[in-house]
Amino acid sequence: MLLKERAKKFSVTPASLCYQFKKMKITRKKQLLYQERDAQKRAEYQKIFSQLVIIYGIESLVFIDKAGFEEFVSSLYGWSKKGERVYGEKQGKREKKENLVAGRRKTQKDLIARMLFTGSLNATGFEGWLEFFLISALTMGLNRILRKGSKIQSKKGDPNGT
Repeated sequence: MLLKERAKKFSVTPASLCYQFKKMKITRKKQLLYQERDAQKRAEYQKIFSQLVIIYGIESLVFIDKAGFEEFVSSLYGWSKKGERVYGEKQGKREKKENLVAGRRKTQKDLIARMLFTGSLNATGFEGWLEFFLISALTMGLNRILRKGSKIQSKKGDPNGT
């Protein structure tokens, strides 16, 4: 419930409600967590990632991510007593949003093979982007590519990826 709605419910102004919250040591906060999160998959991903860093070094890894820009977003803040956390959930899957997919090396700040598009990125589209944009943009001999817990390996010029 938004502050304005809460204030209206009690027939007070939002400012007076803020003042009362402050007196009661209730502060505004919220930490968003995805509804689709999976602790076991995250632990498996971290294990694979740690092994790859040890074997190949952080410089040879390329990180891939897709960022979506939503038209409607969840409330970013909530209210609770000081020292207590507030959690909210938001849906991670939405329809028809602008998306950006790109790669990035940890040691460099620029994005590699950026692609902006509307709608979903299915497996065929991702594989096409990987083959035609990302792999051709890589300049190092050996590259390991990670995407959200799944591992895709490639060696430039080697179809077997070994």
